[in-house]
Amino acid sequence: MATGCAIVVGPATCLSEISIDLNLESGFQKGFFLGLPFWGLGVVSVFSGWIAERLGYCRLLVLSALIQVVGMLTIADADTKIQAYVGSLVTGLGRGMPAAPMTALVCSLFKENRTSVTNILHGFFYVGMMSASAVVWLLMVLGLEWRTVFQIFSVTVALFGAGASIVRFPSIATKKSANYTGLRELFRNPVFIWIAAAIFFSGITEIGPTTWLPYFVKLASETSQEFSILSLFLLGLTMAMGRFVCASVASKIGMKNVFTICGLGSAISISMAALPVGTYFTVFWLMVLGLMITVSFPTIVAYASDHFPTANTSMFALLNAAAVAGGIVGPSIIGITADVFGLRQAMGMVALAPLLLLFSLRRTFYRYE
Repeated sequence: MATGCAIVVGPATCLSEISIDLNLESGFQKGFFLGLPFWGLGVVSVFSGWIAERLGYCRLLVLSALIQVVGMLTIADADTKIQAYVGSLVTGLGRGMPAAPMTALVCSLFKENRTSVTNILHGFFYVGMMSASAVVWLLMVLGLEWRTVFQIFSVTVALFGAGASIVRFPSIATKKSANYTGLRELFRNPVFIWIAAAIFFSGITEIGPTTWLPYFVKLASETSQEFSILSLFLLGLTMAMGRFVCASVASKIGMKNVFTICGLGSAISISMAALPVGTYFTVFWLMVLGLMITVSFPTIVAYASDHFPTANTSMFALLNAAAVAGGIVGPSIIGITADVFGLRQAMGMVALAPLLLLFSLRRTFYRYE
């Protein structure tokens, strides 16, 4: 999970330099490049449960790492925007393979603590984001170019693949129980539809601002590249904190209250960060956003697992695909809107997503109860 952060950190921290070298001139082109890994991730996520059942966890993780390495090296060697697009897409294809099956694995192993373990698992994505941001910051201080960033990230993913090849994972159960919940039943259930909608909006809220953050901080606040990378590190810190403490907070105040506070808090923090007040003001509110939004995706997935305990990995694949769809829409809509209204206004409009997320969740609770 930690090495998967490369699909966000690499493009996000190096966007300014990549835009100059590969002529990504418009906001649409930048947003398209930032969102492309999630196109690949989304395509594979839909079939990741089926793939996992046939390959097993070990071969799945090794193949995932190999494809990601190919994609990152393609970006590092890119001379044209098309080659960078292809590399970005391939990287996403590799990253999309293990996310849903690994979430399904921890939910099956820790049935009594699904919310806790799911948030902890996904929290390591942001631990990785902090580490990767620190590495990029060091490389920039040393004067190394963006291509080196992707080369180093490819090495870390390759090491992960090598490590996964020697770990013994449990087998994947493929037999369906008598009360097995099939995909057709899930799609007919209004609760599942609202859960999928909520996860889609959480993807927009989480991935959209995250991928644009360093570029936004550098351009809108006129700061250095190193400070913009530091802002991504701070965002990763608050996101990790949010995921690690979510279960504890939910046990004290209830899941409904957690979702309400985080939905409204996300909308407020995005709106405040978009105001032209100052650099530190912007970074502070983006950190608040990190603390608010990160509880959404893994907590909603655990919520779905509790209510559909007899669904297999395909349900997790579909929910992961819904989040990825939001990850595609988020960066792209910010880029398109920035071309018309400006980057600050584009970031501010993302505040609608957590409100729609909250609405979907309230419909979920209403339907279920």
